[in-house]
Amino acid sequence: MDGGVRRCRYVCERALVGIYRPFPGSDCWPRLEVFAVHRDDLQRHMEKWQASVATGEPFEHEVRFRRAADGQYRWFLVRGVPLRDERGEVLKWYGIATDIDDRKSAEHALNVRNNRLQLLLKLTHQITSNLELREVLRATSAYIREAVHADAAGIAFFDEAACQETARRDRTRAHRSERARGRN
Repeated sequence: MDGGVRRCRYVCERALVGIYRPFPGSDCWPRLEVFAVHRDDLQRHMEKWQASVATGEPFEHEVRFRRAADGQYRWFLVRGVPLRDERGEVLKWYGIATDIDDRKSAEHALNVRNNRLQLLLKLTHQITSNLELREVLRATSAYIREAVHADAAGIAFFDEAACQETARRDRTRAHRSERARGRN
């Protein structure tokens, strides 16, 4: 690109297949921002690019581009470096966009697993350091609320023996009621 965001001198069409196809003679960045960059990433992406152009510092940003075939967004790492003349003035920029969507998905899955492990670690610590059941349950409930971003969480315990005894008593009562009805 000519020292900034104005015009592309060359765009490798093979690199852009599937993202967007620029019109011959068009300004690359405005077409790219309108048609390909995710709207949540656009402002920060353009701010970072314009800052790099203004300072001549290398550009690097992770951004989502829309895939032309199905409209789905994929993460890319976009990098740009300036070519300078002997006086240090920027002559043009060279850039590359690398698909990192699989890496971002793996990072997300790793974060989810890490959060679960942190929850288990907190619970294990709480259980082993405090053997009073009420405190363990209170801490467990708090950690679960935090992990799932809930306003409230509760823990219910059912005593299996007591449940079985209650069920046995209910069956006995029902049997007695049936016999009493049979006598009438």
